[in-house]
Amino acid sequence: MQRLRLLQELTGFTAGLSTGLVGTGGALVMNSLQVMQGVPAKVAGASALAAIMPVCAVAALIYGFGGAQPHVDAGAAALVAIGTTVGGLLGARLAHRIRESRLQFGLVVVLVGLGLKELLGPNLQANPGRTGSAALIVLCLLGGSAAGMVTTTFGISGGILLVPFLALVLGMDRLLAQGTSLAAILISNAIGAAGRLDQIDRRAALHMAVGGLVGGLFGALGSMVVSHSLLAQCFGVLALLTAWKLAHGSRLTRRAGAALAPRRGSRCPSAVHR
Repeated sequence: MQRLRLLQELTGFTAGLSTGLVGTGGALVMNSLQVMQGVPAKVAGASALAAIMPVCAVAALIYGFGGAQPHVDAGAAALVAIGTTVGGLLGARLAHRIRESRLQFGLVVVLVGLGLKELLGPNLQANPGRTGSAALIVLCLLGGSAAGMVTTTFGISGGILLVPFLALVLGMDRLLAQGTSLAAILISNAIGAAGRLDQIDRRAALHMAVGGLVGGLFGALGSMVVSHSLLAQCFGVLALLTAWKLAHGSRLTRRAGAALAPRRGSRCPSAVHR
C-alpha cells in the first residue's frame, strides 16, 4: 500500500514538473503513467483531471507573482476561461454525436504540426501587430472553446492547444502564454472532472495532487530561468507524445472492441434461452 502511494506521488510529481515547466501536459502524463501501471483508461483520465486542478492553480500563482514581472494576462485568461467553459459543455455533447475517430484524426494532425514547428523553429513567433478589442475577445473565446472541447472529449489538458494559440495568434511571449493558459484552463479541467465523478479514484487523485504540487512548484520556478527556445522544444516533444498517445490509444480501443464483439454476440443466444 505504501509502495502504491509512493508510485502515485511520483506520477504526480512528474506531471506537476511538466505543468509548471511548459504550462501544460500534466493531465497527459498522469493519464499515461496510470495506464502503464494497469489502471483502466477511463479511471486514469478522470483521476488525472481531478488531480491536476490544484497543480495548475499553484503553478498559475507562481507565474503571476513569482517572477520579477507577472506572466499572466488576467483579462485574456478570463476571456479564454469563458470560452473553455462553453467549449467544455459543447464538447461533452458533441462527443456523442461526432465520430470520435474523426475528432482524434484532426487533433493528431494539429498536434504533429505544432510539435514539429516548436522543434524545428522554436524561435519563430507570430507578430499579429495591433489587434482590436472586439477581435481579441472573439479570438480568446474561440481559442478557449477549442481547448475546452479537447479537455472534455479526450481527457487531456486543453493547454496543449492554448499555449501555442496564445503565442502564435495573440503574440504573447512564451512565459506569458504558459501562465495565462494555466489560469484559464482551470474551469474546463473542473468541468471535465465533474462529468466523470463516478470514475475518479479519489485516493489516487489525492496522492497524485500532493506530488504534483511539489513538481509544479519546481517546474514553474524553473521556467523562469530556462531559455524560451528550450521551453519551446520541450513543448514540441510533449505535443508529439500527445499525438502519439491519441493515435495509439485509438488503435488499441478498436482492437479491444473487435476482440470483445464475438463475446458479446455469444451471450445473446443464452439470453434468449433464459
